[in-house]
Order: sequence, then structure tokens, then C-alpha cells
Amino acid sequence: NAPIINEMKVSIECKVMNTVDVGSHTQITGEIVNIQADEDVIGEKGKVDLKLLNPIVYDDVLYDYFEVGDKIADAFNVGVKFRK
Repeated sequence: NAPIINEMKVSIECKVMNTVDVGSHTQITGEIVNIQADEDVIGEKGKVDLKLLNPIVYDDVLYDYFEVGDKIADAFNVGVKFRK
């Protein structure tokens, strides 16, 4: 029942589980309780597709915004060679 911004393509509603003061910041741990996504960002597998969403990310060191880039590897495969 959290308020959402209608212009957002994806909204993730969380329930706060824990907060910890970490220096000048507060670390918040939450549980996802609801996800809403516009139909136009849902891919062939029925989930949010980053290529369709085309999200931006904020760099709080350089104070810049960036687009998410291309896929660079398959998850859970690229790091296998580093296992000991």
C-alpha cells in the first residue's frame, strides 16, 4: 500500500526489516513485498527486461548519470574460472 510515482516504469515496494547506523549514513535492509511494472518493459520471459527498461544510474562520486550498458557475460558462468 505504499505510494508510487505513476511515471516510473518499475516500482518495488519494500518492508523495512532492519536499520543500522553506518558512519554518516543509515543502512536499511528490507524485504520486497510487491513489484509493479509497465507492460512495455516486460520481456519474453515475463520479467523486467533491462534493454526495454533502459534504466539510468547515478554516480554519487562524480555526480553524473549513466545508462546501463550491454550484456558482458552470462551470470554464474563468468566467475567459474576463479573458483579454488
